[in-house]
Amino acid sequence: MSSCCSCLFYTDASAGLALSRLQNYSSCAQLGKDPESSLEAESDQKSQKPWTCKDELLYAWTCGEELMVDQMVLPCCCFGEESELRKTIPLSPFAVYNPMWYILIVSIMVVVIPGHLFHSLFGNGEQLRPDELQVETVARKQWVYTYSGTFVVLGGMYSIVLITGMLANYWDYDAAGYISALWVMILYLGGDAHLLFQMRRRNTMMTHACVHGQISWGIAFFIVLILGLFHSDGEWSFAVHWELVRWSHFAGTAFFCLMMAAAISGYTPLLNIVYEERKVKSPPHPWALWFSGFLAALGPTVALILMTIWAAYGHFGDRPFLFLVSPFVIVILFLLTRSAVYGFAWERTWATLVALGPLMMVLGSFAVAGPRLWSFLSG
Repeated sequence: MSSCCSCLFYTDASAGLALSRLQNYSSCAQLGKDPESSLEAESDQKSQKPWTCKDELLYAWTCGEELMVDQMVLPCCCFGEESELRKTIPLSPFAVYNPMWYILIVSIMVVVIPGHLFHSLFGNGEQLRPDELQVETVARKQWVYTYSGTFVVLGGMYSIVLITGMLANYWDYDAAGYISALWVMILYLGGDAHLLFQMRRRNTMMTHACVHGQISWGIAFFIVLILGLFHSDGEWSFAVHWELVRWSHFAGTAFFCLMMAAAISGYTPLLNIVYEERKVKSPPHPWALWFSGFLAALGPTVALILMTIWAAYGHFGDRPFLFLVSPFVIVILFLLTRSAVYGFAWERTWATLVALGPLMMVLGSFAVAGPRLWSFLSG
């Protein structure tokens, strides 16, 4: 009997030892798994929940409130730690009893919602990757969606005006301004979509190129604003005729430039990202990636070639040929100089086109449409 019990005891002990080894092996296997897997499963569970209009409104309100808090944290940093300030600012009397606080948040919501819905069409309406960085989340929610939404609204307005007036008054300066402005809207949205796709692909070089491209929109608009001052009387001059400047128009264009320049503070932190070389589990769809890349890199070239051909036939008035081809000459010279210094590589050349595309588009649009371009870009 005792031998039988001892046999059972040793059997149970060996089984327990085997089970413990199996559990230890399983835990080791889990430690060796991709750290993104648990995050991916978590995000999949969240994405399976139905998205309602109430969820969209709450999402836009949160984005607007976070953007407002981010702008106030820096000047208030001497009054406490950043984490505490982010909690106390929305609950402070300055925010709770300030109607401008709610007006600004609602204004941000008006542009965040169309921007979020636009990027949701391409699968970029939520986390780009399970391991999305905090700086990527902030740039995507507070800046990309906000500016994309603004251009979606303006692009829709310009499309309606252009379609309704197409038959009555097509080939004139108004048409040139509306077509140029609409191209600017489309290419800006394509650049934002391309940026999110490259962030999802964890491509450091192309992400930085897209960031430089989106930042250069503001720089290009500011250059055109300065050039417009020397063309205020309809002809180029070496002096600014302030008596001919329409101050209401100038104030609108200056505000537009200021808003575009503010995007620099939102996009620039993405330049500090250096992605690890790791396989991406959920890459963007190839056609969406290539189409947005084409718009970002070659879209300005195609748009300006078409506009230059129309302008050469006199559809938009008399335009000096040298002025029309100057954006192409500048970009080609820059590409040749860069290739001579750093060597030629297709990806680097493509990244350069993405970064210089906005400058080429805005300067070329100004060459075609003249200062009246601002009447449509700034409303």
